[in-house]
Amino acid sequence: MKKCYAILLFVFLFLSSVINAGQLSGKKILFDAAHAQDAGNSDWLINTSYSSWADELESEGAEINAINYTWNLDLIKEFDVFIIPEPQSPFSQNDISILDELLNEGKGIFIIANGSGIDTNGDGYDCPTIVNAFLKKYNILCENDNIQGNPLKTKNYKECGFVNSDTSVSCWGATTFTGKGLHSALSTDYNKSFLGYESINNGRLLLLGDSDLFADGSGTAGDTLYNDYKLGTHKKLSIDSVLYLAGIITPSQSSDNGTSTSNSPYEDEYQDILQSGYSDDSLIAKLHDLIDNQHSYSYTEARQLMFSDIDNKNGYVEGVYTGVKIKTSGIPDGTVMNCEHTWPQSQFGSDQAGIKKTDLFHLYPADSKANSIRSSYHFGEVVSAKWEKNGSKLGTDAHGATVFEPRDVHKGNVARSIFYFSVRYGMKIGANEEEVLRKWNKLDPVDDAERARCNKIYSYQHNRNPFIDHPEFVDKISDF
Repeated sequence: MKKCYAILLFVFLFLSSVINAGQLSGKKILFDAAHAQDAGNSDWLINTSYSSWADELESEGAEINAINYTWNLDLIKEFDVFIIPEPQSPFSQNDISILDELLNEGKGIFIIANGSGIDTNGDGYDCPTIVNAFLKKYNILCENDNIQGNPLKTKNYKECGFVNSDTSVSCWGATTFTGKGLHSALSTDYNKSFLGYESINNGRLLLLGDSDLFADGSGTAGDTLYNDYKLGTHKKLSIDSVLYLAGIITPSQSSDNGTSTSNSPYEDEYQDILQSGYSDDSLIAKLHDLIDNQHSYSYTEARQLMFSDIDNKNGYVEGVYTGVKIKTSGIPDGTVMNCEHTWPQSQFGSDQAGIKKTDLFHLYPADSKANSIRSSYHFGEVVSAKWEKNGSKLGTDAHGATVFEPRDVHKGNVARSIFYFSVRYGMKIGANEEEVLRKWNKLDPVDDAERARCNKIYSYQHNRNPFIDHPEFVDKISDF
């Protein structure tokens, strides 16, 4: 028997539920009803076409609520999962900022779209246009598609916590998604994601191309209603998708070849590369194609991001070469601490020099004196020091060349930054320096802090350092 939940205009109503023991026990799920989800025949509200879905979630112990007025961050962030079904009125800038913050805080967001040109409330906005206002900053595109299938013909599936070989879905007037970091759980014949997922910052984003999977035949009297919830594996998907977004199950990213896996948004692509056996130039080409389309900033913007967020820990920034810390909330006095270019600017060359200068994967805070002393010297192992502070040194190496050696805790970071820069911009590394960097890559392996920094940069720059996600790529390239 359906529960009757009243969603009152401009009123947020807590929907009473009995918390039963279940997979979602203690989890709070919020459905959006503030963007004309009840326009036309849609009725995408949890008191109508989503009644069965809401009932199923409650039976698994979840607390179900809806919001049908202007979004408020303090309220919404109390929930574990935010479901946005077929929005028909545009997101405000406040809405977009709230979605960004939810991902920053580790929440799950489920955006359910529909096909191009479907404008149920006649305001001139279809669903792809509306959701792209949010997705574009993450390099994801809701396509101008209008597909259907009963069942939908899918080209392949990604074995994960909510999709397997038995998954069967049907849709009418649906859309798809594309994006460089987007994992395709279910893709169409055109290699577009009907169901896609991506980890962004600390949160999880799930995208589905149609709401018909959850239509249960209930709704406003006189509307054209369908019961598609009983088709295929729609019911199972409705539960498993929320389990994923709530962090209870995770997509399978196992590998059969003994290589490591990561939680990177590029993990599908990495595994394809590893399993295909690419190495040397072919591997360099594959990795380059994966990371070469980042969002670039002005130099001022890049430094502001680095000092205020990426490398700012509780209001303090630490210089990577000497460990000197300063208190700052933005770009500090340049005579105290400034921005180190791990690949020296004087060695950029003319091609893409502006992008190279602001690429956050090789920018680090460094106290000004140490940065000046490093200058543009190559990295190496110092055997005779001319300058030394807190483990970093400048001096000559075994070949008699002047080199700079960072302290041990930063050696691996330097190596992986240089390897990234070489692949991203097609720059050669000298043989002596490369030999040392390979050693440092193993001496100072990737840690949680470096992974977290990579994730933060990805949230701004929208590409990644593959040698942080998979350090073993270094050994598959014999000459950078």
